[in-house]
Amino acid sequence: MSKDKLETYNNFLLNGSVNQLSDFTPEEIVMVYMNLVFEHNIEKLYLLTYNGGQLPTVDVFIGEYPKNFSSELEMDYLMYRYYDDISINAASNEDVTVVQLEIVFGKSRYIKTYPLKQEDGIWKVAIYQKLEA
Repeated sequence: MSKDKLETYNNFLLNGSVNQLSDFTPEEIVMVYMNLVFEHNIEKLYLLTYNGGQLPTVDVFIGEYPKNFSSELEMDYLMYRYYDDISINAASNEDVTVVQLEIVFGKSRYIKTYPLKQEDGIWKVAIYQKLEA
């Protein structure tokens, strides 16, 4: 990420204004999301999680996160934090942009995808409904 984007991200951490991230690409939002998982910053994760009318209140989300979501997201973070490539997956369409992280271990290749949707002009990770199921 550029120095300007890192500064914007740090300002977001300080003041919680998600609108500051309006010029972040889907790939940058995934990087931010992964960092928030690492930092256990559940309130900011909530702000970058696509609502789509299904996201509970922030208090409920904070209560559900450790029980239902943190293990999978933390495992993904640990496995993909040193990714070899980040790109938009071919499965993307008008409704959803799929960001793909790829790692390569010798002859093995692993891919993790994150669906993102725009909401209020911000790319947000549409992972809540997937993890809830």
